[in-house]
Amino acid sequence: MDLKTTMGPLGVKSHVIIMRKQVNHATQHDGATIIRGSVDFTMGGELSEGNWVEPIVLEGTKFDSQTFHEEFFCPVFNLYKVETD
Repeated sequence: MDLKTTMGPLGVKSHVIIMRKQVNHATQHDGATIIRGSVDFTMGGELSEGNWVEPIVLEGTKFDSQTFHEEFFCPVFNLYKVETD
């Protein structure tokens, strides 16, 4: 209910688990590197029971990988370097 909040928790715990699996697959198999955020993020205090996650930014994902073709339904963003627009 804090008016300064800019992002809320994920809807259900299973989304947190799926997000962690997707990010772990991206970093272990698809060449991605986490440049911001963490899958091990935890909130303290009264928020420790919620489905809170930290936004994650990935870079270096291979264009022919599962991660490139898969949609994330959570705050995970892929940065891609391209030669032209």
